[in-house]
Amino acid sequence: MMSDDKEDGEKLFSEKGTSQPPEAAKFIPDTETKNGVSPINVECIKSKFTGLTKEELLKYSKDPFWIRIRWTLFILFWIIWFIMLFGAIAVIIVTPKCKQADPPLWWQRSALYKTEVLTLPQKDGLVIDSLRRHIDHLKELGVETLVLKYVLNADLSTPLDVTNFTDVMPVLKSLDDFKTKIIDYAKEKDINVIIEFIPNSSSKNHVLFIRATSNETDFEDVYVWYPKNKEQNTSNWKSVYGGSAWSKENNRYFLHQFLANEPEFNFRNSRTLQLFNDTFLTWLNLGVKGFFLDRTEYLLEDANFEDEKVARNTSFTADQYGYYYHSNTFERPETTELLKNWSSIIKNQSGILGVSGGVRDDREIANFVFRPIFLPPNFNATQLNDDITRWKSSVDQPAWEWNCTKDVKQCFPEEAIDGLRIVSFLLPGTPVLKLGQEFGYDNVFHPNNNTINQELWQQVQANQSANPESHLNIVKELIKLREKPSITYGTFESTVLKNTNNSSSTVFAFTRIKSGNPGYLVAWNLGNESAVVNFDQFTTVPDDLIVVIKSGRVFGNQYPNKSRIFSSNVELPPKAAAVFSFVPKSQN
Repeated sequence: MMSDDKEDGEKLFSEKGTSQPPEAAKFIPDTETKNGVSPINVECIKSKFTGLTKEELLKYSKDPFWIRIRWTLFILFWIIWFIMLFGAIAVIIVTPKCKQADPPLWWQRSALYKTEVLTLPQKDGLVIDSLRRHIDHLKELGVETLVLKYVLNADLSTPLDVTNFTDVMPVLKSLDDFKTKIIDYAKEKDINVIIEFIPNSSSKNHVLFIRATSNETDFEDVYVWYPKNKEQNTSNWKSVYGGSAWSKENNRYFLHQFLANEPEFNFRNSRTLQLFNDTFLTWLNLGVKGFFLDRTEYLLEDANFEDEKVARNTSFTADQYGYYYHSNTFERPETTELLKNWSSIIKNQSGILGVSGGVRDDREIANFVFRPIFLPPNFNATQLNDDITRWKSSVDQPAWEWNCTKDVKQCFPEEAIDGLRIVSFLLPGTPVLKLGQEFGYDNVFHPNNNTINQELWQQVQANQSANPESHLNIVKELIKLREKPSITYGTFESTVLKNTNNSSSTVFAFTRIKSGNPGYLVAWNLGNESAVVNFDQFTTVPDDLIVVIKSGRVFGNQYPNKSRIFSSNVELPPKAAAVFSFVPKSQN
């Protein structure tokens, strides 16, 4: 028995003495026992794979088959990696990019400040010193664009009647002085100078008109003359000021659409065209940054001198301008081509062109269009909204300049001035400031004439600088606010709101919004009573508003700047205006 056990135990080892695969005894329950002994099933336990040994790895690493596999996978990995890299680059390159808005140019960014040179104080017959002080003032104000009127040499009694288009008025001394003491000085202050003039006509003292009326045939057609064979019956064209637009000189009739001492140029004549090409280049080479050309609607007229059709407006007589339509003398189609040529010359010298009209549908000709909006006395919110909507839709870059059909104080009393400024500066386009308007209308002029009182100017400037709610400081705040993205690039939505107290529609309001930036809400109560308004008509305006700017003289201590108010219940005193910022509501 022991011999058998010994024999079985030896079978656990190989002949070489190494261990055999281990076996396990497994009890089998519920089986029949023999001689009191339960059967046991002995099974071989399979050993687990624990990886290749170092020697085996070295063996396979040198195997040519596995070497080829490794190199194939290595090369394939880098091929795929480079494909993904270049694919990502290609996607970035070919994917359409979101167009970034162009940054505003200086003439879009800044208000246009219009100054009539002859209104400035003179010293020894010159305005050089006054104009330099004026440039310093504009720098401190934050204005970048100065529009100068009455620069070109003209008759002092009639300064619109130019005698030399490439020389300056005597009050500016000389062309060289104007360049070195004004143009260059303005450039040092980062202020751009634009010259305003009327290209349509000249003085009768202009050398070209003198030569044209002296039987010099080469110069005869520089101006518009009525055909000799029709002189017995000139066309029925009328001057804007009334009466015939034809006056006789040297036995011939010349055209003047305004005053009789303003003969009109013939822009179908090559000598005339060359005169103005030279004029633009002369001033641009001196450092002037552009031009505002007035009366451009009247530059050309019908070449056949056909009569105007009668409008039959019973408000006028047959000798008045309003009695006729003016298709033969106003905004002629040929005017667009003339302005396009001038624009090309000016823009090639990095200049800008502003016009009063005549561009028709070709809006890219002029950088901006000056055309004052005339409002009646006691104009209301609906009239203002209609005029703004009409003007904004007619030009790409409107210049906001306001006039009154009567005396200016009837349209814009003292308490309404800040409201007008707030609206003008925050509308899409470029606001226009006239000399002294940053202080109010007549605060800095001599009481009996149109010239600046220097002592009064300095006094008013000092007083208003010290008052945070003055006209001057409100203009400064508005100039800074124009730098905000929502004002520069934002959408525009305007409406007229009802006064919840009495249902009268006296509040003009609009929003300026650019995605990802604070929005701005402007509201101006044009009524003579306080108005309480709810701004929920604007779907982007939330419940909370923050006061940014207000016409302080009207509001007083109500709504301090930076205070929060509810948009559903805002009270605006008579003639008061305010600017509010807000986080636009989502439109999803």
